[in-house]
Amino acid sequence: MGLVPKTTKAEVKVFGGFSMVRIFGIILSAGVGIMLGIVLPYDWLQIVLSAFFVILFLILSGKAPSNPKQNFARGMSNMFRYFLSRKKFYGDTSKEYTALMERRDKHDKSQERKKSRKKIQKKRKKY
Repeated sequence: MGLVPKTTKAEVKVFGGFSMVRIFGIILSAGVGIMLGIVLPYDWLQIVLSAFFVILFLILSGKAPSNPKQNFARGMSNMFRYFLSRKKFYGDTSKEYTALMERRDKHDKSQERKKSRKKIQKKRKKY
C-alpha cells in the first residue's frame, strides 16, 4: 500500500500545453510591450518589443534545467544569489591551511613509501 499525498501540484493545461497562468502572462507581457512601444518611432519596433517581452516571459516561466520543480526565473535568481554571496577564502597563514598542507604532506610521504616498497618487492622477486 502506497502513501497518499495530502496535496498535489499539477498545472492544468488549457491550450497547446500552456496553463492559464502562462496564457494570461503572455497576454499581459504583449500588452506591456505594446504600451511601452508607443514611444517608439516605428510600428515594427513596437511589434518587435512586444514579441521580445512574450519570448522573455516564456523563457522565464519555463522549468529550470537543473531542477524541474522550480521555474527558470527562480533558478536564475538562486544562481545570481550564489555568485554574489560572500565566500570565505583562507590565506596561507590560517590554521585550516596549515592543517591541510600537513595532511597533504603526510599523504604524499605515505604514497612515496608505498611506491618504494613495491620497487623493492619487484627486485626481490627477480632474484
